[in-house]
Amino acid sequence: MPGGIKEPSVAILGCFAIIYPVIAVAALSLAAAFDLEAKKHTSEERVAFLERQAGLLESAATAREFAKLLIETESRLLGETVNWHARRSFAGVKRAGRNVPSRRHATLPHLHLHSQS
Repeated sequence: MPGGIKEPSVAILGCFAIIYPVIAVAALSLAAAFDLEAKKHTSEERVAFLERQAGLLESAATAREFAKLLIETESRLLGETVNWHARRSFAGVKRAGRNVPSRRHATLPHLHLHSQS
């Protein structure tokens, strides 16, 4: 075959070289779409919770009841922050083609406590 492909395996590998990156991009797009849908659902739940809590905080009869509601609200928001951080710090962040560890590992100072006797 002059000017043609001599080996069928070369043609197959050439097709794979085109198809696999397309499949990878499609998978990443699908994952991003699922993540966006989850974020939307979480945000809707958060807004409903905060609107309900705002009404309860405004109608709190005592300082103790207000403090209890406030702690409940802060705990819920803090829990969401912890969940977000856990999802994001589980995998390294890609920057400039290399894996970079999450900021948590890079910026936490190491505390050395020594007892002074």
